[in-house]
Amino acid sequence: MQFPDVPFPASTDEFPSHTEVLKYIEAYAQSKVLTHPIDLRLNTQVSNVEFHPQRSLWTCDVRDLISEHNQTLEFDAVLVCTGRVSHPYIPDVSGINELALSRPGLVIHAKEYRRASEFQDQTVLVVGGAASATDIARQLSYTACQVHTSTADASQADADARDPRMTPEMGAGCNPSRPLCRHLRIKEFTQTHVHFVDGTSIPMPDTIIYATGYICTFPFISQVEPVKGAPKPDHQLLSD
Repeated sequence: MQFPDVPFPASTDEFPSHTEVLKYIEAYAQSKVLTHPIDLRLNTQVSNVEFHPQRSLWTCDVRDLISEHNQTLEFDAVLVCTGRVSHPYIPDVSGINELALSRPGLVIHAKEYRRASEFQDQTVLVVGGAASATDIARQLSYTACQVHTSTADASQADADARDPRMTPEMGAGCNPSRPLCRHLRIKEFTQTHVHFVDGTSIPMPDTIIYATGYICTFPFISQVEPVKGAPKPDHQLLSD
């Protein structure tokens, strides 16, 4: 996690804090200012990015949020560095829309999760099998009265809560007095139960947390498919 021409200081920990990362980025930017002048615009919203093959350039429609001035800028290339974890993905499971409408707040995404104490004494279903899902489930095992998990991976669904593979990187494993109840993928929701693909079901929990990733989307780009006359991809549009 560093630029090839400017390494982190030798004293930096293997997992640097956000403060150290910020200092590194600021130092990198400062080292480039003298040789590579930067036109940095803050408080600016990008509303549209479009490629023009006839002119072989990109235009960006921007709006200054302070002055409310609109402007169209031209560039040879565009790098999109807005990240990929801003639009939560929740699978379209039978009954989920009706459930979410009838009980607002019952179904949330891991992006909304902040701390386990907010789910004190609740029954919680955590959906997903990757890092976020397992971390959230472990934390909740110390505050919720019961934690259920649902994953498409049968080996995870059958895993023992004492399995060393489930030990979190930062501290102890799940609460031994409240082991997780593991389930396979969800088949459907009713107003009273969650049904799984293996035919089992559980009463509707107090909260369902989907830790199922994010949708990679760039709504301000009007053309994301290759267009005739566009330059080669490595000179066209780059994303982080």
